Amino acid sequence: QAEPGQTAFFAADAEPVTEEDLDWWLAVIGWAYDDLEAIAQQVTHPSQRALVGAVATRQLEILARATGGTMGQVSDGAPDTATFLPPAHNATLAVFRRINAAQRAAVRQEAGQRWSARRGLRESALLARRALDDLKRL
Repeated sequence: QAEPGQTAFFAADAEPVTEEDLDWWLAVIGWAYDDLEAIAQQVTHPSQRALVGAVATRQLEILARATGGTMGQVSDGAPDTATFLPPAHNATLAVFRRINAAQRAAVRQEAGQRWSARRGLRESALLARRALDDLKRL
């Protein structure tokens, strides 16, 4: 089942992402994932480790849907380990940095939902923040 907001396509999501927007969102995503990775390095409980792996996988799904790319493999480790998160974080920043103006303005249909770069950036930041809160509760 999708988290609240993960199926929503807001009117603002259709607006092209400017260079300034992109810089701002990448900074926010970077901070959110830096915080999450700091906590993820300390997790030991199996449910915490599974959550971290699920976040990494979900992040790659968001990235692929928002940019029209493919999910790809970012780690040789099992997806329930904290080592899976940094490569997903790095891939997200790298792919979003490379998208051109046409990709930043595109709205596409993926998996029965409307997706755009702006939606992908928003959901990436929210995913990390929600996961951080969830890890603290487990």
